[in-house]
Amino acid sequence: MSLLTPLGLLGLLSVPVLLWLWRKQPTRRLTRIASLVPFEHLQQKQPHKRSRLKVNLLFWLQLAACGVLALALAQPLVRHAAAKTTLIILDTSASMGARTRGGTVYEQGLRALTDRLRSRSPLEKYFVVASAPVTALTPQPVGSAADVQAAAASFRPQATAGSLSAAAQIGQALLGYAPSSIVVVSDEPPPSEQADNLEWIRVGGKLPNAAIVGLDSEPLLCGQASGRLVAVIANFSEMPLQLRVRAKQASRVLDEQTVDLEPGKRSAVALAVPPDITGAIRVELDADPDALDWDNAAEADVRSATSVPVALSVQAEPVRKALSGWLNACKGLSWSEAAPEDPAKPFMWVTDQVSPSPSGIGSVIVIAGPPEASGQAPVYWLVDNDHPVGRYLAPIEPAGIAPAKTGVGEEVRPVIWAMVRGERVPVVAVREEEGRRIVAFNLHPQAAADSSQALVVFLNSLRWIMSGTGHVASAFLDPLESNLNEPASTWTVATGNAATGNAATPLASERPKLSFASLPLLPWLLWTAVCLLLIEWWRYALIKGRPPVAPPQDPL
Repeated sequence: MSLLTPLGLLGLLSVPVLLWLWRKQPTRRLTRIASLVPFEHLQQKQPHKRSRLKVNLLFWLQLAACGVLALALAQPLVRHAAAKTTLIILDTSASMGARTRGGTVYEQGLRALTDRLRSRSPLEKYFVVASAPVTALTPQPVGSAADVQAAAASFRPQATAGSLSAAAQIGQALLGYAPSSIVVVSDEPPPSEQADNLEWIRVGGKLPNAAIVGLDSEPLLCGQASGRLVAVIANFSEMPLQLRVRAKQASRVLDEQTVDLEPGKRSAVALAVPPDITGAIRVELDADPDALDWDNAAEADVRSATSVPVALSVQAEPVRKALSGWLNACKGLSWSEAAPEDPAKPFMWVTDQVSPSPSGIGSVIVIAGPPEASGQAPVYWLVDNDHPVGRYLAPIEPAGIAPAKTGVGEEVRPVIWAMVRGERVPVVAVREEEGRRIVAFNLHPQAAADSSQALVVFLNSLRWIMSGTGHVASAFLDPLESNLNEPASTWTVATGNAATGNAATPLASERPKLSFASLPLLPWLLWTAVCLLLIEWWRYALIKGRPPVAPPQDPL
């Protein structure tokens, strides 16, 4: 505590004055009687002054009022720790919508958060952020537990994935400073290395669940019949499940399959679609037990088997000959060396021009650099199987085909790389721009004319470009969120400051310096003094209102 005006303590000099006044008070109380007034002069003895101070409640009230007023004149200040801000991250991803006996996992989290708020510090404020999508549920830090509970109850889990680390970083950016502590409410496991100011409230537990984790509705590129609908289903449980998968269009069931799936296994289920069926197809999954509903249905747009014509525009004769052989390998594909006469008819280009014509739905660009000499070192392809162009290839494929000496550019996304003499070189890359899809091949077709890997990638490229002509809508498909038995963590402990280039530091360990605030006591002291004086006046009025008491008679 500190004093703004220490000289105000001189007001304590009023205490000796108060003591002197109380010593001057007569020892006896004089009561005048009208009939004895004429004989007052005959009284010889005057009331004695007090030799010893005799006090009562009035004295103590007056003494307390003098002390409080003197302290108020000094204007004391009390330093206390400033309010700390706690960042609350609510996991609102799809997995938090799983059903349990006590409601959803998210509702369990709300009850756990309510229990946490009961032990809150009076100087603690909260900033609440949802993780999926990242949303600030409170516009600014709030100090009321009721406000925090209302903000959390106003939001519900969404059919999407989320990242707790991203929510923490965005929440800290919205605050403008590092919070004093972070509270995470999630069904994900806590990090193995947890900072001191990170509090992890885990809810949920191991829940049985089956899910549709993949859906392929593209037609057969080189066939004449409609392609089948392939649904990839997974059993995220600790017990075998019997799963029923069906394809429907409106209320019509097109096909239904029953699959017995072991714990932790996946299976691709082919659903037959009649040739005359096109448009939106809904795939549904039935399982018992099953904790999550969002991953039990998906929709896709099934198109007819009619493929998009291909226009071949190649200047180099060896390249044209090799690409013609690849196109002829697909019997159901229609191609020519000229664009269709009808400009409204969709088609795609296969060319060796780095800047293809902007017409058509897309292009396959073959960058035909000089082929590598024979007798080269063994070549392996590294394949990104998450992209449709890399399907049906192993993640590491012994291809024996080296890339051309001309690069594919930096503005594209590589899908396949080649390891040549220890160097990683892009072989196939893709990009999308203005509604068109482009695939760039960094190899010489003549050197790869007899390669099955190159042919598969080429046909995958045609199929991917053609699939962009139709709308494909799908429901929630995320294996990480569907795995309620062993949920994965989205909490990244280390984050860096990209703006300043600082090294990565633990996210939850960035603690602001402890700050203090000064609380003036003057208003409280003045109110205390007023209350003491009112009590003193009320007590004095009670004493004055009592009936007079006759003094004791002097026996002399």
